[in-house]
Amino acid sequence: MEKSIKETISYESSTIERMISLCKQIKNGENKIKIKEELDALLESPDYKIEFARYNGRVSKEDFRDYLLNFFSLNPEEIQNEDLKVRYEHFKYFFDNIELYISNIDKIHEIFSITTLEEQKKIAQIGLPEDLELGNITFLFTIGVGMSFGWPYCDEKLGNFIHFDFIQLFKQFSIEEIHSFIAHEIHHIGVNQLHDKIDTASISLEQLFYLLFSGEGLAVKYCNNAEGILSKRFNSDITPNLGLDPFSWEYLNNDFQNTFKAFKEHLEQIRSGEISNQEELMGLFHKYWMNAHTDEQDRSDSPQLKQSRFYSFGNELWGTIQDVFGKSKVYWLFDHLSDFAHTFNEALEISGKSEYKIPL
Repeated sequence: MEKSIKETISYESSTIERMISLCKQIKNGENKIKIKEELDALLESPDYKIEFARYNGRVSKEDFRDYLLNFFSLNPEEIQNEDLKVRYEHFKYFFDNIELYISNIDKIHEIFSITTLEEQKKIAQIGLPEDLELGNITFLFTIGVGMSFGWPYCDEKLGNFIHFDFIQLFKQFSIEEIHSFIAHEIHHIGVNQLHDKIDTASISLEQLFYLLFSGEGLAVKYCNNAEGILSKRFNSDITPNLGLDPFSWEYLNNDFQNTFKAFKEHLEQIRSGEISNQEELMGLFHKYWMNAHTDEQDRSDSPQLKQSRFYSFGNELWGTIQDVFGKSKVYWLFDHLSDFAHTFNEALEISGKSEYKIPL
């Protein structure tokens, strides 16, 4: 079913009812051959094609299909695919509460009403340049494939998509939190457009290092009202950390000193040439900044953090500049990344936190 807002925002949720029906048949032990055929057909639908394209090989159609078909015989400790391993607890809850999900199908149309989408788009735009045009956006709802709850994706031919996993949508979030997720993902659409204009081959690794923190950092700053150690909440009149996992955010804030120490160490590795190319930098990001495990966990465990240091420290870096200089300076830096460290240090000096200056 599709709704539209002046031909700029629409949503699509047509696969959900059929997928829930097939999962209910799996739970009831019905004809697996027939279910497999219907799953194959459903996973070839446009909605799932977009989702598999976004995950870019992390989860294949065949892996996801077989995961569902054999779910009740899986040992979660033996699941090799990281996304599907994380998804195990989500799907266990889903299968245990499948009737609840059936009763919630129509609530999508209430929660994601035209008025709500318009309001959340305006909130996202508060944290974006005034002259930035977002273009058409399709909100996509499925029984999701990978571990992410929400994500943006741009297809050159089909346009902008924002996906939400139906399982997690109704598992643990309030309406207020869900609304913050809408704004968060719309904000990503805008920042991604700005990132696409930057020739990353022409900037230094250090400048790219700073830039990589801006996407999630600014989204949680403007749309989730994130409050960190250096960075204040954007709007003091509303709830801080809206839609952010309480355990994760408290853990990350409490671990700020260790995170800041790692940031300085990584910066020195970049400056010394120990990290010498973008591939090595991205490897570092995936290993440390995007790691969703706590320090106490083994990497083979299911990660406890719903947000990683990528989010919290991005808020500390870019959010601190917003606190002191405002939005225009934030986005000016996208075109003047060589001035980032100096600007960040100036913001810290003004806010009385000079001990956290970036070494120049």
